[in-house]
Amino acid sequence: LALREPRLRVRSREAYRSHVAWCGALLLRPLADVTEDDWQLRANELLETFARDTVRNWRATISSALKAAVPRYLAYNPLSRVELPKRNERVVRAFTAAELTTFLRAVVGHRYEVWVHLSLGTGLRLSESRGLTWDKVDLAEQTILVDSALDQVSHERGPTKNGKIRTVDMSAQLVAMLAAHRARQMPGEVYVIGSGQKGQPVAATTLRDFVRRTCRDNGLRSLSPHSLRHAHASLLIMNGVSVPEVAQALGHSSPTITMNTYAHVINASARRGANAIGKAMAELMAEGDVSGDRHANGSRTAG
Repeated sequence: LALREPRLRVRSREAYRSHVAWCGALLLRPLADVTEDDWQLRANELLETFARDTVRNWRATISSALKAAVPRYLAYNPLSRVELPKRNERVVRAFTAAELTTFLRAVVGHRYEVWVHLSLGTGLRLSESRGLTWDKVDLAEQTILVDSALDQVSHERGPTKNGKIRTVDMSAQLVAMLAAHRARQMPGEVYVIGSGQKGQPVAATTLRDFVRRTCRDNGLRSLSPHSLRHAHASLLIMNGVSVPEVAQALGHSSPTITMNTYAHVINASARRGANAIGKAMAELMAEGDVSGDRHANGSRTAG
């Protein structure tokens, strides 16, 4: 990639740099030690955040680079065997209730505790939460205006994933946490979760590594920041919030996307609803039997 860079257009050069950065921790390991399974796992993780076509472009860029390493450094190109499952084949990797409890306890007092609660409490994407500025937060009205997102590498601000602007509600608990957090921050701090190096937003890789490290240290599955967004959506659905309302909160372009992504949660919620109706009907029937018995007994007594 370094050899090609001087001949690339600026936009292509930036895309290549982003694709390299998306390799994450794999860049820190010797090339020959990174297996086909490692690349598959990384592709699966990227699919949790990015569209399939975006990840396909990443795979093409890195695969081209690895191809140049064959056969001198690699016996074969491991990325050539990495598959990208279709959207309807992907499994949403959200925290279970037990995992979420463990995770939230583990981050108490940590620098990024507020970011965790912000992500879980609002369902903001990583590109939206790490770039969120205080001028977009209305603590009095308990709302957040989500009108932009940050590029993962350059930190440049652009539109949200689907270009939509939305207003997200906050719970009273999250508002109280943010208010206390702001009081502790240095005067003039722009970013809600704080700044990274040289006043820049906290890097996406920093937050991803934080989540994975916390999961690993507490015996949890290796999850990602997007898992907090999935947990937010799942909790909304399980508590009876309608699919259109969930789609609006998440910034999905259509409720259909929400239904496809969280079909398993919606189905489980529907089953609980059916069971609740069955239980209520059984109780009504039982009450009717009791009333009937009493009425019959009363009639016999009166006779």
